[in-house]
Amino acid sequence: MNRNKLYKQWGRILGRLCGEPIVAVEHLAGGYNSFAVRVLLANGRSVLAKRALNLSGDRRPRLQTEFTAFSFLWKNGIRCVPEPLKFDIITKTAVYSYIEGQLLSASRIRAADIRGTAHFYCSLRQLAVNSEPFFLPLASEACLSLETYIRCIERRWKLLRRQTSNCRMQKYLNNEWRPIFDSFRESAYSVAKTRGWSLARRLAPAEKTLSPSDVGFHNVLRAVDGKLFFIDFEYFGWDDPVKLIADFLWQPRVKLSEAQRLLFTTEYLSGYPNKEMLLDRLAWVFPFVGLKWALIMLNPLLPAYRERGTVNMTCYSNGPAPLESASRCLRLLREQSRGEEFPWRWEWRHE
Repeated sequence: MNRNKLYKQWGRILGRLCGEPIVAVEHLAGGYNSFAVRVLLANGRSVLAKRALNLSGDRRPRLQTEFTAFSFLWKNGIRCVPEPLKFDIITKTAVYSYIEGQLLSASRIRAADIRGTAHFYCSLRQLAVNSEPFFLPLASEACLSLETYIRCIERRWKLLRRQTSNCRMQKYLNNEWRPIFDSFRESAYSVAKTRGWSLARRLAPAEKTLSPSDVGFHNVLRAVDGKLFFIDFEYFGWDDPVKLIADFLWQPRVKLSEAQRLLFTTEYLSGYPNKEMLLDRLAWVFPFVGLKWALIMLNPLLPAYRERGTVNMTCYSNGPAPLESASRCLRLLREQSRGEEFPWRWEWRHE
């Protein structure tokens, strides 16, 4: 659906949801999964409106999940997320408070930003422990056991192989990505056996956390008053805290230095009494999350993602080509696994 048609439809939908005449609508650049606009109302107030795109093969209620998440957080006194105002389940449209600010770029991230972000994610864990919101869903691709990490990655690899006829991509998947995955999986099984870990054991409720899932500074706004706000909770839900850390460290759109990654992990784990156990699991999980990102980077090459191009294909368009990015991720994985840089342990060295 082209942008003009969306605007015409939204004129009616937003007028009803906002209850005010609309003065202007401004399209906002965003991700693949939704279409977002800033709406200026006749009373002088601006709101943010999001509409979920219909993605072939994806039935997840993404905006409903996000609206529920923000409603839950606001109900529990957390104000560093957009205020949820209206949600229309039929048109899959959500209206939030509009936050005037800018996304953080790598060059503008300060130590205080990293600490503040880590503490916000910690507050989600405390909220999970104190309020026990069992009605909330699992996060998208939640991994509540070690074997789930393996299954999720293999499922994504098979999906990519099935959906593409691109020869270069098939070569990457079979000749570059798969051997590294097999090597890490063999080492992972050996480490788990040595330590007596059950790959099938699911995390107990007290071991889980609430997570936005799509974590990283690409989803953090600095408001005009300097405060940080956290956005894009379409994949929010229960998950493994170790997965939250690993996803944050691997997220490619705003890359962090080694010192920044270490600071984030230290600050985040400061809220956990069993941090050594979590660090051990992080060393096990970390390479598999990196391998997952080396597949996610190929998504723009899939037909289902190219369908979104008429509306919202800007979020990766300024970076390198997907295959180049994915290969770079694999090179980084190999380089780090040969040394002892954080968060690797000696068991993960590959000669």
